[in-house]
Amino acid sequence: MKKRFWGALAVCLCVAALAIALPQTASAEEGNATTAKSNHTLHSDIVTIVDNSTQLFTPIASHTDEDYYFYSRRWNGICSVITAGNNIFVAWQTGGVREPDPTNLNYIAIAASKDGGATWIDPFIVIDPVDEAVEARVPQFYRNPEGKIYLLFSYSTIGIHCIEFHNLDGDLLGVTYEDPFYIGVNNSSFTKPTILSDGSILYLSGKAETYVIRSTDNGKSFQRIASIESESPVAARVFAESVVVEKKDGTLWGLRRLENAVNGGIEQSFSADKGLTWTTFQANLPAPLTSPGSRFTMCRLQSGNLLFVTNAAGMGGTNRTRMTAYLSTDDGETWPHALLLDPLMSSYPDIWEDNGKIYIAFDKDRYGEGGIRLCIVTEADLTAGAFVSKDAAQLVTVTKMNDDYADIKSVNGAFPAEATFRVGTELNDILAGFPTEITVTDEYGNSHTISGKYRVTGFHKDKVGTYKAYFIADLPNTLKDSFGKLEFKITLAEKKGCGSIVSPTANGGAACGICLAAGVCATVAARKKKNGKKLQGGK
Repeated sequence: MKKRFWGALAVCLCVAALAIALPQTASAEEGNATTAKSNHTLHSDIVTIVDNSTQLFTPIASHTDEDYYFYSRRWNGICSVITAGNNIFVAWQTGGVREPDPTNLNYIAIAASKDGGATWIDPFIVIDPVDEAVEARVPQFYRNPEGKIYLLFSYSTIGIHCIEFHNLDGDLLGVTYEDPFYIGVNNSSFTKPTILSDGSILYLSGKAETYVIRSTDNGKSFQRIASIESESPVAARVFAESVVVEKKDGTLWGLRRLENAVNGGIEQSFSADKGLTWTTFQANLPAPLTSPGSRFTMCRLQSGNLLFVTNAAGMGGTNRTRMTAYLSTDDGETWPHALLLDPLMSSYPDIWEDNGKIYIAFDKDRYGEGGIRLCIVTEADLTAGAFVSKDAAQLVTVTKMNDDYADIKSVNGAFPAEATFRVGTELNDILAGFPTEITVTDEYGNSHTISGKYRVTGFHKDKVGTYKAYFIADLPNTLKDSFGKLEFKITLAEKKGCGSIVSPTANGGAACGICLAAGVCATVAARKKKNGKKLQGGK
């Protein structure tokens, strides 16, 4: 059945939930700023908190039929995440056909989850200027040193503005906001600003030139205090999407984006005086400090370790794949731990940490699936290189504009997560036991039969070890292997006789790995093949 029906049903259920969860009229906030607002009518203010009275079918502008429902969007991207209490909020840019939209249709949507990411209210808040000639772009959540939650955004043609939100940590019916205010600069913060040890707030921005922008009044105003020189080609310095961390010795470490992976795609600079002067940018950095020419991010975790997130594919300009999180325990000297978040196309990561949980949001295939995804991890997951903690969650769907796209969730027993064989077994004998046509199930419960062949990397029949195996299939454009279900491991081990090893399957259960050896085991395999039975693991 076409999933649009289910998308429309989900919208109806969301609206019904909002009728219970959110107020129908504006309410003043008690015990806080007297100017706190709670507007629910689109186009009557720049901020709209959606409730059951909000008409989401309202066109976003007079010259388009696009409205504010999630399935009317044509793209989603450039997101930011923050938590407050038990609530999670993700903001992103959308509207029109791309960013920036040629007819000024970009606006900001914010989704909210009250249950750890299991379900989402989308949109919960809409930020869209009343003036159709003005766009809202590049949202960035952060907490200022006073603990207030701010959202920075670009108010096109006007400058960078900030919205202060109240009561995000409680019942959503109590959320209010202050009128946006101009922060005094016109350069966006493309990643979360950094709160320095002296209480000042700092970020880098610009285009060909990189500006150092600082606030000393808790984010109420910012000023340019310096700029950073670069020797990279001007053509590679189109967007100064940058990040700053304060090292343990007080040195500021700034990283900025270079286009099309020029000079490794990232350059770095340092400041020893809290941002007043900087070294000339240095490029061609060692891995993993590389980028294909896309936003990356880095932050200091509560443990004192550093977390860096980038597209690990690294090169090629448009090769925004293999979103990976790296952990450094020595202040960025080395990055021994890595966790693959998404093997496929995704971009523009943002990080937030709360009580040991690390939230990493990014857009996924922004003009195809049009998804905003969220990974929830801990340092234990980063160290293990896998989602192993009880709170870990990979690729949670915050929103998806095109529900024709689906992730493979199981391979239905086609092969186990790991299969073990005796050293000396020929690869052809191993692969003969696995099917070349398999049936997979997607996230919606639909079955798909796909054909393909196997590839095993670095295989040597006489060498003990574990090798990665891939089922290479020509998948439909809308069927994605985001969770690596078409990958498994082949282990060669010294083992006497014929037997099996129980190992986790790609579906999360247990299955028998296969042990093939010369003589007896090979004969067993041949007999089973002759009888029309294929050797395969699985449930």
